[in-house]
Amino acid sequence: IVAVFRSSIAVTVFGVILGASYLVGFLVEMLGWPDWVNQLSFFALFGHPYLEWLPAMNAAVLSGLCVGGAALSVVIIERRPKVV
Repeated sequence: IVAVFRSSIAVTVFGVILGASYLVGFLVEMLGWPDWVNQLSFFALFGHPYLEWLPAMNAAVLSGLCVGGAALSVVIIERRPKVV
């Protein structure tokens, strides 16, 4: 996905996504939102690996995001013009 944006915009976009993902965990508890909204956060999916094992469903979702992101990046990179 970084290849789609210029480098300065890519860092900003990923920073906003990461910050929003972090804040979702706090907002769910403060505003009483349903628990499925908390599962939209990368931090909630990752859990507390030092305290307990990662649940199988969360591991599957994170693995799917990684594989999907890698496949999408390969497709984007193949379509970009090559610079020699």
